[in-house]
Amino acid sequence: MNAHHTFLRYVISLYLALSIIGACCLLHSSYAEEEPDDLSIEVIDDEIHVFLTDPTGMEIFRAVILENGGISEIRIAHMTYATAAGWCVWEEDGPQATGSDATGEPIIQDMDDYVTLTCFSEYLTYPLSIKTDLTITRTGVIFVSSTLTADEDAPTVTMIAWGLWGFPGNVFAGGKAYVSVEGSAVQEVDLPAEFVEGAAGRFETSQTTFWMDFSKPMEGITVVNLDPNLYVSYVIWDQRENGTVFSAELKQADYGEGAMTRDEVKKAEVALYIHGAGGYQSSLDMVNLLADLGRTEGSSAEAVESFTDAGAKSLASQALAAAESAYGKIIGGDVVGGRDDLDEASNLLRQAEDAERSAAMMRDLSLAAVPIIVIIVLVIVLKMRRRKQGP
Repeated sequence: MNAHHTFLRYVISLYLALSIIGACCLLHSSYAEEEPDDLSIEVIDDEIHVFLTDPTGMEIFRAVILENGGISEIRIAHMTYATAAGWCVWEEDGPQATGSDATGEPIIQDMDDYVTLTCFSEYLTYPLSIKTDLTITRTGVIFVSSTLTADEDAPTVTMIAWGLWGFPGNVFAGGKAYVSVEGSAVQEVDLPAEFVEGAAGRFETSQTTFWMDFSKPMEGITVVNLDPNLYVSYVIWDQRENGTVFSAELKQADYGEGAMTRDEVKKAEVALYIHGAGGYQSSLDMVNLLADLGRTEGSSAEAVESFTDAGAKSLASQALAAAESAYGKIIGGDVVGGRDDLDEASNLLRQAEDAERSAAMMRDLSLAAVPIIVIIVLVIVLKMRRRKQGP
């Protein structure tokens, strides 16, 4: 009997011990699953490397930024998916990455969930200076906000664009790019296996283009337009006649229209989304969120400046604040919260636009009523005079 009780006590003790061990293992497993990816910075000579690794140390992506603000390379899982992103001016200096010099030390801030860089540079030949702000996030979004300023007249500039100038031919040739143009379904763009003489322009339009995507089965990069008001045309070009790459370009000035006068400023507002498997289809939620964010924030800022009705201007200010809050949440990794704030911003902007239209209609009605009122007053005065004069 004692032996039986001893055996039972042994079994119960073993069960409790295994339960505790199992609970500890489960807790450790849960912690490992929730452990965030690590966003790191490494400065190598004149390059700033910002890279994301998973909890096992595996590199997910790496953006290599030069001190002049140009992006020299984007790697996904150690493979080069893009080279040279930034401004390009024709005909002398070309891309920002190779055609400009840094004019000061970059300002680098590690915010844990994202990294910000501010870079200053000037072109080698043209009297053009550049300020570039980049924000690289854990979610794979690189926000680019950049200005190109003419320090003196630059009459010999022939064309200006911001672009991603190096989608390698050995990665993307024989495949397709995809573009979203306002008012149209998503379009396929053939990227031929070999360069086709006379067909370097694979895609070109002056219609607002929301994004351009270059993907392989397991990963890709989407170039997202954050402010359609800044660009006059959009291009995907096969550069392999004199090089090895394809390019995606957002043009601020078409060929022959690039001349700038002193103090003139061109702007670029772009997001590069580094996404995983499934092509653009699997990343549409984030891509559309980014495109909507850019349009809403830009339209709200424009409304704050241009609206004349006090109520409409107040609503536009609230919309801008909500859009800025959405941006803050997105770069911090709270995509759901960002979408909620953006929905609020869109709703406030619609209310602001309605209020401005209503106020304008009332003003128009008031102006239209003035002549009628004047005529009525004149008629009454004339009748009163006639009565005083008698028959």
